Amino acid sequence: AREVAVRSANRGYLESRVAEARAVVRLNQAGPDGDVEELHYALRDLSEATQLLPSGYVLWEAWYAYHRARACAALAGHAARTSGPDTVERRNLLLEARQWAQSALDMFAASSHKFGVARSRFEVGLAYAGEGEPNLALPMLEEARETLFFCGDRWVEAKAAMALGELRLSIGADVDTAMTEIEFARDTFRALGDGRNRDRAVALLKAARRRSPAAAGRRRSGWRRRSAGSWSSCTAGISTSGPPRIR
Repeated sequence: AREVAVRSANRGYLESRVAEARAVVRLNQAGPDGDVEELHYALRDLSEATQLLPSGYVLWEAWYAYHRARACAALAGHAARTSGPDTVERRNLLLEARQWAQSALDMFAASSHKFGVARSRFEVGLAYAGEGEPNLALPMLEEARETLFFCGDRWVEAKAAMALGELRLSIGADVDTAMTEIEFARDTFRALGDGRNRDRAVALLKAARRRSPAAAGRRRSGWRRRSAGSWSSCTAGISTSGPPRIR
């Protein structure tokens, strides 16, 4: 009976991971503009993955919640583009995204998984920003940015830097630091060959210089990125390679 139970648990784990992989592929295929059908299918797959996952796999449950937060945030973005930023649908989706991200954050924190905590905190901050709560968003994005600095994933670090810089510019907080963050993001995306996000950073810098005398008169920062810590420094004691990358 014990052998049967073990086999059943192993099968459930593998089927759960397959469902998660389908969801990640769908999230990637949805692209930056968020194909609604793919996003809904991704949420369905993640629900199935959670149901199939045997008890005790808290870390993977946390990644599933994180993926759900990403999918809901993408759906909120689609709602803003099609129906406007101030709709009940968008507000509900942002709330759901924030709740999933907070759930993931709590589970990652319980496992001392710093990279997962930072990724989830980043999503919570983005949701707060989307909900028009910059004072709640700012500390979440700042903490995520600081942690990601040591985690060795330059692309994610650049995304956090760009979001933090954009938020600071939107509320007029520390223009010089905000511009430095976005410049770092621009240079990192260029080095990584991510033209879409590099162009986004360039557009933010140009818009900031048009709107703000302080930004327009500012010289380009000579700030240099220190050497980031290794992946293991963010996942000490955690026996996982992390989830498939979602861009």
